[in-house]
Amino acid sequence: MSAETTSGVGGRLSLWRRLRFTPMRDVIRGRISGRLDVESVISAEKLPADLTDIVRTVVRRARLWPLERVDLARELCAHFQDGLESGTSQENLAASFGDPCQAARLIRRAKLRNRSLGWKTMRLARRACAVLFAIYIVLFIRVQAGEPTISRDFVAELNAASLAMPAEDRAWPIYREASSLAEKSPGHDVKLLRPGTSEWEELAAYVARNGEAIALYRTAASMPRLGRIIGQADDLDSKPQETGETETGNPTPLLSVLLPELTVLRSASRLLVVDAYIAGEAGDAARVMSDLDAVFGICEHVAEMPFLVSDLTAISVVAMQSDAIRRLLHEHSDLFTADQLQHLSHRLAGVRGGGPLRARISLEGWFFEDIIQRIYTDDGEGAGHLTPKGRELMMGLSSGGNPPLAQHAFYGGFSGSILLPVADLVVADRREMMRKHDELTALAEAEARKPLWERDESAADQALEALQESWRDWVRYMPVAILTPSLSRASVLAELTTLKRDATCAVLGCELFRQHEGRWPNTLAELTPLYLPVPPIDRFDGEPLRYRLGEGKPVLYSIGGNYKDDGGLVPESPNDRRAIQNWRSPGNRDLPRGAGDEPLVGDWVFWPPAD
Repeated sequence: MSAETTSGVGGRLSLWRRLRFTPMRDVIRGRISGRLDVESVISAEKLPADLTDIVRTVVRRARLWPLERVDLARELCAHFQDGLESGTSQENLAASFGDPCQAARLIRRAKLRNRSLGWKTMRLARRACAVLFAIYIVLFIRVQAGEPTISRDFVAELNAASLAMPAEDRAWPIYREASSLAEKSPGHDVKLLRPGTSEWEELAAYVARNGEAIALYRTAASMPRLGRIIGQADDLDSKPQETGETETGNPTPLLSVLLPELTVLRSASRLLVVDAYIAGEAGDAARVMSDLDAVFGICEHVAEMPFLVSDLTAISVVAMQSDAIRRLLHEHSDLFTADQLQHLSHRLAGVRGGGPLRARISLEGWFFEDIIQRIYTDDGEGAGHLTPKGRELMMGLSSGGNPPLAQHAFYGGFSGSILLPVADLVVADRREMMRKHDELTALAEAEARKPLWERDESAADQALEALQESWRDWVRYMPVAILTPSLSRASVLAELTTLKRDATCAVLGCELFRQHEGRWPNTLAELTPLYLPVPPIDRFDGEPLRYRLGEGKPVLYSIGGNYKDDGGLVPESPNDRRAIQNWRSPGNRDLPRGAGDEPLVGDWVFWPPAD
C-alpha cells in the first residue's frame, strides 16, 4: 500500500514537472513533452559533478529563453562528452573551458545577435521606455523640489525715491484729498464743449461745486514730484493693498499693484480743462493760465511712474491740453497777452523734456521680469526651470488670454502636478523666455525711435502675431504671448500726439506773429526763428505742416490718413474726421476709409479747430 502511494505521488509530481516545462504550443497540440526541462537534459548526460556544475552555471547566467537554455545545455553537455570520450580528463576540460561566467556572457551576446529583428525592436523600445521613465523621475523630483527665486523687490525699488522725499514735498496726498472732495464727473466729452450747448450749464454748475477740489489740484500740480508710494494702503484703491511682503513672505507682485493716481490725475486734468473753458468764457485769462499750468504739472506727475500705462496717460493729457489751447485761442483770440502766449508755447514745447513724445515700451519689462521670477527657479546665471507655483500663476494669468490657458489643448492637460515635468520639457526655460520677451521689446523700441513717416509694417507686431498664432510657439512662450501688448500702438499714439502738440505750438506762434505784426504770416517759415525754432513736421509724410491763408485767415493742417493734400478740406462726418487722424501702414493705405466704399477725402485740420 505504501509503495503504491509513493509511486502515485511520484507519478503525479513527474507529470506536473513535465507539464510545467512543456511549451504552450505543445500543450495546445495536446502533447505533454516537458522539453524545456533543462535539469533533465543535464542529468540525462551523467557528466562528472564538476562539469555538470559548469553547465548549470553557464546556462543559468546566460539568461536565455527556455528553448535556448535547453539547446545550450545540450551543446555544452555534448562538448564535454566528446572531450571525455577522446580521453581528456575532466580537470583539463574544466580548465580549458575557462571562466563559466565569462563564457555565459559571450554566449548570451552571440545568441542575442541571432534573434529576430522584431525582438530587437521590442528590446530597444523597452530600453527607451525605461530611459524615459528614469528621466521623468529625475525631472519630477527636480520640478517638485523647485521654488521660485524672487531676487528683486520691484515695488521697493520703485518706492525708493518717494520714500526718500520729505512727506511735505509729496503732491499725491493733496491730489488724494482733492479727489475725495470732487464730485463724480457728469461724463460729457470735453471736445464738444461750446457755450449754448445743452451740456454747458450742467458742466458750469459742476465746476462751480468743485471749486475747492480745483484749488487743491492746482496746488498739487505746482509741486515738483508726485511722491506716490506704490502698494501703500489707500482709501482710493478698490482693493486696499498691504505694504511690504505678501502672506507667503515674498515681495508684493508688481502685477497686483493698483495705480489709482492715473484715474485721479486724468480726472483732475479734465476738470481743470473744463474750468479753463468756463474761465475763458468769463474773460478771466489769469484763471485760464492757472488751469493750463496745472495741467502741465499733472502731465509731468503722471509720467513720473515708470509704467507704459503711465506714459500713455501722460500722452493723452498732452493731447487734451493741446486741443484745449487751440480751441481757447480760436474762441477767445484777444484773451491772452503776448507774454502768456509765449509762456504757453514754451511750456508746451518743453513737455516731457521736449522733442518727440515717446511711450517707453521697455518699462513693460519690469512687469514681465517680476512675473518670470515668480514662475521659475534661478540658477544665478539667468536660467531656471518651471515650478509648481509657477504653473499655478501661469494658469491664473491666462484667464483673460486667447485662448485661456485652462482651456488650451496643451496646458489644460497639465492641470495636475504629475505631468508637470513634461510641460517643463516643452515650455521655454527662464533664460529663453526672457530672451524672447527682450527680442520683441527691442524690435518695438527700435520702431518707436523712428518718426511715423519712416515706418512700415510693425515687425514687432508681426512677430508677436506669429507667436500667438503658432500652437507650438504659444505653448512654448505662453507668458510672452499673453502678457505682451500690441507694441506698435503706443508709439503710434505718441507720434500722433506729437503732431497735435507741434501744430498747437505753430498756432501759438501764428497768434504771437499776428499780435506783433498786425497780420497773419504768409508761410510758417516767417515764424522762424523768433516765434518757432523750426517749422513743425507733418508726422504722416515728413514734410512741413501745410499752411495757407484762406480769405485772409490761416488754415493749418496735416495731410492725414489718406496721404493726400486736399487743401485743408475738413471731412464732413465726425466719423470721417476721426478716421483721417489714424495712421496706416503702407500696406493699408489704398483701402477705402470714408463713408461707404468711397476713399476718404479731407485733411486733419488743426486751425481753425474742426470740431
